[in-house]
Amino acid sequence: MQRLTNPDSNPSLNTLDEQTAKDVRQLGEQFAYDLTDLDLGDRLNEAAALIYGI
Repeated sequence: MQRLTNPDSNPSLNTLDEQTAKDVRQLGEQFAYDLTDLDLGDRLNEAAALIYGI
């Protein structure tokens, strides 16, 4: 998840507008944090929706 939501490792995110890319990266960071608490919530779905423009 972190690799997919990081523009350094996923160059396709560079095609998103700056705010959306920032939001996707933040969701990836929050998802990684949530993994430590095992509370995944909807962050994965939110990040995917932002990447796909849904």
